[in-house]
Amino acid sequence: MVTKLNEIKKLSPEERIEKLKKIEEENKKEINEAEKIIKDSIREINVKEKIRDLPIPQIKAVDIESLFSPEEKEVFAVKRYKDLVVRHAEEEKAEIPLEETVKQEEPRATKEELAAHIKYQVLANELRREPTENVVQELENIYHQVIEGTGVTGDQMTMAYAANVVARERQQEIERGTYGRLDEQVSNQLDIARQIFKSIQDKYKLR
Repeated sequence: MVTKLNEIKKLSPEERIEKLKKIEEENKKEINEAEKIIKDSIREINVKEKIRDLPIPQIKAVDIESLFSPEEKEVFAVKRYKDLVVRHAEEEKAEIPLEETVKQEEPRATKEELAAHIKYQVLANELRREPTENVVQELENIYHQVIEGTGVTGDQMTMAYAANVVARERQQEIERGTYGRLDEQVSNQLDIARQIFKSIQDKYKLR
């Protein structure tokens, strides 16, 4: 960096300003990326700590129907369906008795699903502290990846469901008259959030 600055000093005033502005923009971008990495890392640490504190017997025996909210069940619905299709095919080959098959298919939360459940709660709680425009921005970022064809990760889909449920909660608060800030802009932002989430749902054919 010192060498680069020494080289810049040799330039004309106009060129120095141009170079320094470019460096400033690059530094801002790096700082923003670093802040995002820090935020994501803290979020991952929180999830890992909560999972680590869960007793192993509890992880094995939790009933998924009582654990997850409707939105969270939607997050796992597609994956669980695909897993069952694969398992059915394997069981047909192995000729596993029907009673044993039914018992195996009792909905139990896996450790992976518990981790996603906790991550969903962490994300939703974080978004509840954010202004509505930030909630919409999270959905827009995910939607851009969808339309660009790059696909979305499981974590991003969890974020989409968390953002949608927070937007829905705020809409309900507005309807009850308990939302702190009530104006046309917020209402429009919530409409946009619902439309974006529906587009993501339609793309991946989720419920």
